[in-house]
Amino acid sequence: MNADCAFYAGKTHPVCQDYARCLNGEFPYVVLADGCSGSPDTDTGARLLVLAAEKALSMNPTDMLDKDFFTRTISMARVMADSCKLPVESLDATLMVAAYRPSSFDPNGDCVAQVVKALGNEEAAKQPMLHLVVYGDGV
Repeated sequence: MNADCAFYAGKTHPVCQDYARCLNGEFPYVVLADGCSGSPDTDTGARLLVLAAEKALSMNPTDMLDKDFFTRTISMARVMADSCKLPVESLDATLMVAAYRPSSFDPNGDCVAQVVKALGNEEAAKQPMLHLVVYGDGV
């Protein structure tokens, strides 16, 4: 999978409140945060959320959907926002992550693969998967 990303300011917003980053390689991904226009400093908050999600992905690249992914992400983003003296509302956003996982990853360590396996299709659990997660105010 080749990953790429782009973001543009909307016509009604003087500042773009979105941010995206991607990574290619063994575990490619795209991470996008769409800041909430009704909250302060969400342009910066969106960037912090994306950077925190990237860090959370790097901590466990084969299992981005483990139960602690979002907790790690928002906790790191909150620390960054606090250090920048930003209000917690700056993190009001929708966070979207798409990550490709090749068939070589451990299906026993991935919660999606475990569900597929539990449904009786163990071979499907070993296939490459595109994982998608969405958190936040736009869900």
